[in-house]
Amino acid sequence: MRLVLVLVMALAWACSGGGPAQDAGAGEVTEVAGGDTRDWVTPGPDWQRRTVFYQVWVRSFQDSNGDGIGDLPGLISRLDYLEALGIGALWLSPIHPTPYADSGYDVADYRAVNPDYGTLEDFQRLVEEAHARGIRVFADLVMNHTSDQHAWFQESRSSKDNPRADWYLWADQPNLPCTPGLQFGDSAWKWDEGRGQYYFHQFYEGQPDLNYRNPEVAAAMLDVARFWLGKGVDGFRVDAIYTLFEDLPGTPEDQFICGHHPLTHAYLKTLRQVLEEYPQRASLAEVWGPTGTTAAYFGDGQDEFHLALSMDQELAIQGALMLDAPSLLAPKLTDTLGRLPEGTQYATFLSSHDWPRVMHQTGNDPARARLAAVLLLTLPGTPIVYYGDEVGATNTTAQVVDKRDGSRAPMPWTAAPDLGFTTGTPWLAPAPGNETACVAAQDQDPDSLLALYRRLIALRNRLDFLGSAPIRVLRPATSTDKLLLFVREAQGRTLLVALSFAKQALPLTLDLSALVSVAATLELTSEAEVPALTPQNAAAYQVTLGPHGYAVWSL
Repeated sequence: MRLVLVLVMALAWACSGGGPAQDAGAGEVTEVAGGDTRDWVTPGPDWQRRTVFYQVWVRSFQDSNGDGIGDLPGLISRLDYLEALGIGALWLSPIHPTPYADSGYDVADYRAVNPDYGTLEDFQRLVEEAHARGIRVFADLVMNHTSDQHAWFQESRSSKDNPRADWYLWADQPNLPCTPGLQFGDSAWKWDEGRGQYYFHQFYEGQPDLNYRNPEVAAAMLDVARFWLGKGVDGFRVDAIYTLFEDLPGTPEDQFICGHHPLTHAYLKTLRQVLEEYPQRASLAEVWGPTGTTAAYFGDGQDEFHLALSMDQELAIQGALMLDAPSLLAPKLTDTLGRLPEGTQYATFLSSHDWPRVMHQTGNDPARARLAAVLLLTLPGTPIVYYGDEVGATNTTAQVVDKRDGSRAPMPWTAAPDLGFTTGTPWLAPAPGNETACVAAQDQDPDSLLALYRRLIALRNRLDFLGSAPIRVLRPATSTDKLLLFVREAQGRTLLVALSFAKQALPLTLDLSALVSVAATLELTSEAEVPALTPQNAAAYQVTLGPHGYAVWSL
């Protein structure tokens, strides 16, 4: 059901950018979508625009003590793998104490580590070991709500006279016209017998919303950020930031703002000021909304977020992959990756702890999964690889909290029943297919999906302009609605990418004479034979891409 919903959303949002362009004349390659031609490559501290992130669901990555739960020492033991993969930054799912009502996004203590995962000392060692390998560490910062087990909420619910009584949103009657997301219930209010009032929650009922109109709350959360910055984290992925403020009770219901409130932006500027107290730190926003809404969270480029997840583009990518329809994606590339405040950019991803895995989205088709990898790592923006996608990990049907657990199965290191993840029983039943979709089976295979990810990430690291350089989507005269052809270029360097969304071989004749002045280097191909691309054959370059094939040239 969730996948159907995602597809419907993808079609609705992706199609809103317009259909494919009309056929070009014979012998031409026409630009159908252009980006900002300004050179965006920035030296120095803007590392987050040039690196590849890797998201780890800590509970599922590596268990070190046989209890079936991934932990920080286990993650430390796998840092060499991430270094070899070419990862430049590690984004950790929440690691705090939690009753696990929302898989750790219900934080019970912001300044501690979940005992299942280790200790603060383990976390400090993780940061040090990662930094020694050139890998930065991002922490998940959950600001909108706490767990109902957090000491702040326990004090707040104890009495209307408690000093923390108004650290959360309380009312005698439900009076804010907000409803939670689809999976979080049908009411944003929960009756608390002890206090004799209702409290407000935009997510599960065990996640009461903090009251950021209280300056003590606002200051306390900035201190939480400082605490972890002081532990050496390189920045934060900030959860559901668009929900921070709501209008006050009494606001007419037809005027009520439940998300994306102007006061949220004012507060985020204070968070950015805290980040600026520490050198070379960065921030990534989780924002649900169309491109224009998301872009607002960059502020002027210097006073809010450095990066933001592009949900709009992700939905378009899903639609293109699921329907073999690149025309759903092409218009979105300039919508979502066009003009932004200087120094900012979107973060691109294929799957995550909240989204079905790539293999699930593509119908467990290895060819489509390879195509998705090339797309992720050649598009503009900061790419985020979700753990296990690099070996084609699939969704599990097991569930502990909710359906999102499908993409949170243990990392398949080996083909053994315990996946090489644990010597005990995994906390969540493994996904199928680990006989071939595992690191051990692919590590030495040059044709494996893992090898492809390694080559792509190495290419991305070498051509560090790919994060911020413009994109031009081209359309050949021998047009087909199954081809996505685009150019990435900056500082005299160019990357040409051809992606076939066809189920059969796709023969092409391309006029690339305007691009090719010297012989091109074939950086990547899914074909056994791809002819050399030279100035002599560029005007009528003939190439056949295999089913869901690709070719990538540097010019």
